[in-house]
Order: sequence, then C-alpha cells, then structure tokens
Amino acid sequence: NLLFMYELVRQIEKAGLVNNNSLVTVNGYDPGLVPGSGLARDYPPALRFIWDWILPGVAYVLSPMFPTINPVWKSGKALARLVTDPKLKQISGKYFPSYSKWQEAPSSEASYDVELARELWQKSIDMTKLKTKESPLV
Repeated sequence: NLLFMYELVRQIEKAGLVNNNSLVTVNGYDPGLVPGSGLARDYPPALRFIWDWILPGVAYVLSPMFPTINPVWKSGKALARLVTDPKLKQISGKYFPSYSKWQEAPSSEASYDVELARELWQKSIDMTKLKTKESPLV
C-alpha cells in the first residue's frame, strides 16, 4: 500500500533512523499483472490451470507491448534490481511501477494524502497492538 509506504518513510525520518549511511530504504514496487505467480493459488482448478499454464505464455508475448503484463521472471528481475542496484542504495520513498518499466514514477494523487496515511498508520498500530517499547516507530 503506497499510503503506508509514504508514511513509513516519514516515520523513519521522524524517529531519526535515516542518515547518509542508512541501510534502511523504503520504496513502492508494482509488478503489474504477473500470470504464473502464486496469486491464483486459491482459484478453482480450471482457473488456476489457465493462470499457471496458459497466461504465462500470453504474458511473455504481450509484455513488450503492454508493460503492465509481465512474466514472473521479468517482474522478479526488476524487483532484484531495485534491491541490489548500487545507484538506488540511498533512494527511499519512491514508486517504481511496471508501467514505467520500473523506473521512478509518480503514484496516484490519492496516495500522497498525508492525513489518510497517518490515519492508516495509527489504525495499523491499534490493530496490531504495537507498543512504544516494541518499536521506535510508534
């Protein structure tokens, strides 16, 4: 959830957990539609067969024309780059969607709603019953 991601970045900064040598970065990643992933594991058998065996081939063919449809390997490779690329080591609070070929891009206007993000953050703390002594982010 991008609301949560942006708020997590703000909370990490507020807690003083960020510096030039920080190993903690938080970014949003959208793999796009990834047939063959575990997403359909609870689907009925016929739909699971289509998702696991037919649509991955379709995704492979369509991916060059439609960057939001990707085979598992392509989405996985993009995620690995975001995690391991030295050029992104200090990048935090950014969004990398499949439609931009996993280059930094703006997210939806709604995802920047600070008030809603803080509300989501607080409700998450309340629901998990997280205590101040358990995390510097409470």
